[in-house]
Amino acid sequence: MKKLIIVFCIILFSICSFSNEIDEQATKKLLAATKNNKLDDVVSLLKLNVDINTVDKKLYTPIMYAVENDNIEMARAIIRLNPNLGDININGDTVLMMANSKEMINILINAGARVDKFNDRRNNPLLNAARKKDPSIIEALIKHDAKTEIRNARHQTPLLLAIMDKRVEESKVLIKNSFIDNLDKDGNTALMYATEEDIIIELLNNGTDLSIKNKKGIIMGEESLMLSIELGYELAVAKFIERNQNVNFRDMYGDSPLTYAVKKNQKNIVEMLLNSGANINFKDLDGKTPIQIAVGKAYKEVVNLLIKYGAEI
Repeated sequence: MKKLIIVFCIILFSICSFSNEIDEQATKKLLAATKNNKLDDVVSLLKLNVDINTVDKKLYTPIMYAVENDNIEMARAIIRLNPNLGDININGDTVLMMANSKEMINILINAGARVDKFNDRRNNPLLNAARKKDPSIIEALIKHDAKTEIRNARHQTPLLLAIMDKRVEESKVLIKNSFIDNLDKDGNTALMYATEEDIIIELLNNGTDLSIKNKKGIIMGEESLMLSIELGYELAVAKFIERNQNVNFRDMYGDSPLTYAVKKNQKNIVEMLLNSGANINFKDLDGKTPIQIAVGKAYKEVVNLLIKYGAEI
């Protein structure tokens, strides 16, 4: 009898070991199938006793590969088995940070992915989405109550990141859903980093404070106006004037908006500034007035314009 029991135990142990071996093989195949975006194989393998939270050398799980490939059906199939959605891969990404579509964002959050979860590098889904080329991802995260005032390790908000990366449409979404005058570690607001005319105008239209000074004493409105002049952003300059931005200040290099516009040969902006009360006889650090600068550079159209407005020759 004892011998029969021993034999039975050996057989049972062998069956269990064989079952475990099959599970391991199926799990490896599952990782490969998700990585290679093979939906039919994944669906078949999920019917076996696989480890749904297994990881490879990159610490990727099956759901991570499904999300990275933006395979909606594959992600749904895996989610039915209740995978861990909080794992972090070798790049520091959570599965929600890897999502590349609005639909995938919604699926993951509805399945329990945490919208504001940070990784160990102080990054999270919205901070990550701010640098992607899809405003709908940002909209989806915000719809699920993602916090727009969060900051990364460098004290930057999602809005600052989008603006620094020149993401115009992404910036517009964040401008409408954020406090736009948050300060970074240097005391700068979003306006200080805006170099695209559409973003500058959007900030101005949404009431960004032009009087804020950073830690170096630079005034946001003045600095952004000078940049707009340099780049020939006529619509932005007009918006600054509409916002009653002072046009007779002297910047750190000794220029006023008018002398700078003359030096950049921006005739239309010169006229806009003159019509807004710019001092036509303002002198730069070299003691030169706008017309002296224009004459020296042989900017004939600007010279004639300044004479028309009464410049002293």
